[in-house]
Amino acid sequence: MSLRRQFSCALAACLIAALCTTTFADPPATRPKEPTVLFAYETIDGVEYGYRIPSLVTTKSGALLAVAERRLGLHDHSENDLVMRRSTDNGATWTPIELIHEAGGDSLNDPSMIILDSGRILLRYTHFPRGVHART
Repeated sequence: MSLRRQFSCALAACLIAALCTTTFADPPATRPKEPTVLFAYETIDGVEYGYRIPSLVTTKSGALLAVAERRLGLHDHSENDLVMRRSTDNGATWTPIELIHEAGGDSLNDPSMIILDSGRILLRYTHFPRGVHART
């Protein structure tokens, strides 16, 4: 066998051995073992709230931001507010739910976040006046 062929076979064997011994990266140690429910139906001070339309982004610093609409009850005609939770450890822990925008009885719906090239976070949502469910 020629020297060139021996070298090619040895190189191929090394590459195959390297691929066989390489392990895929383990998930980060801070990754939660079980799914985390960020926004669950709950009662606060005797008032029932439901959550829907979540939006999740990863900031340039690596923080996770989750925003959702908080509904007074579970019906569509509701006085919705926008709430947020934040994680700085890849979702292992989250801040308590924080009210980020309320409209005094109006309905804030369908939140969606976008990370701009500058790093700023754009939060887009729909605002319906009290008693108005949809516009045509």
